[in-house]
Amino acid sequence: MWAFLMVGCAANGGGALAPEHLEADRPPTDRENDEEEVGLLFGDEVHDVRLTFEPEAIARLATTADEAKDAPYVAALFHMGEVTYPVTLRLKGGNGSFRPFSGKPSFRIDFAGREADRRFDGSRWLILNNLVQDPSMLGEHLAYGVYGALDLPASRHGYARLSVNGEPFGLYGVVEPVEHDMIARLWPADADGLLVEGGADAVLDSVEDFEVVQQGGLAPLVNALAAVGAASPEAYLDTLDAWFDADRLLDVWAVEIATGNPDGYVARHNNYFLYWKESDESWVMLPWGTDTAFSEPLGWRTPDDQGQLYLDCLAAPACEAALRERLAAIATWWGTDVLQAAHGAAAEATQADCLADPRSEAGPAGCAASRAALTDFVQGRRAALLALLGD
Repeated sequence: MWAFLMVGCAANGGGALAPEHLEADRPPTDRENDEEEVGLLFGDEVHDVRLTFEPEAIARLATTADEAKDAPYVAALFHMGEVTYPVTLRLKGGNGSFRPFSGKPSFRIDFAGREADRRFDGSRWLILNNLVQDPSMLGEHLAYGVYGALDLPASRHGYARLSVNGEPFGLYGVVEPVEHDMIARLWPADADGLLVEGGADAVLDSVEDFEVVQQGGLAPLVNALAAVGAASPEAYLDTLDAWFDADRLLDVWAVEIATGNPDGYVARHNNYFLYWKESDESWVMLPWGTDTAFSEPLGWRTPDDQGQLYLDCLAAPACEAALRERLAAIATWWGTDVLQAAHGAAAEATQADCLADPRSEAGPAGCAASRAALTDFVQGRRAALLALLGD
């Protein structure tokens, strides 16, 4: 169980992140309870979650990925057990993962609405991920679990068996968004720095493409990318360490390679956040969107648009050596029974729901085949990593 492996990830309620976009009225509630055990939703257990909407709210939901980010939040009720919460939400997802309400949509939920201090399970925000890019419905959960087990900053993950207005929608991943509450959980005394989502590669020319999630000036990002981009191969690792938490950064890249995620920073300069820790005056890279993990046996280089920071590291002897050391350590850890035990626990807990998911595009056969492939990946990956390190 990953719950026993999350070193250094005590849950702490954070201050309010307050974007000015929530206009929907809050519906009435049958019962409100702000005192649940924090962390309840994250782990291997599949929780029964219900959403209820009014028809006019459903009609306002986005119908395409291009609409999703700018679509208004609509009012709904979130039910879990005997607890009912008034929420606002919208559909989410990119061009590969977005599905309309008529399919299997993903939801971004705000428990605060106009009450900025309201939290559920320690978080103001929650993602219900449709898992359409992962027919096994295991990869995202296990990948976030690896980061947590290795004490690397990352989102927590769990599962929900979702119904909407009484209709079964299937198995969903419950994902902790990279927002202020997550930052406060990870670094309680250092939670107010600049947080940006990587809309492009981490290079100076792309700074304007980063989305500011938590307000702050972009000067630290401009200065960091200018300095690292100008560093010679001989000075690269020292320069990287002066602006980034290089130990954590290389560990994140090593996990991305080990878990075979073709849609992260290493392979596609995609799905990542950067957080400026003011106390250390350094950037931390936070992984995101791990639902394609355990799908490709990544090597050092891929045919896609790899992250420039990573490519420059490979071109710098000291940085490449340090990255190899971290990947070797993960290969050693992979040989323990920790990951295998976590894989078994999550697979057992979700097997029936994956096979019976009424809105899965892969169906029972796709679920079974994808799970078999993931099992083969997990069991054979250590030998593959050792071979990669021997290149």
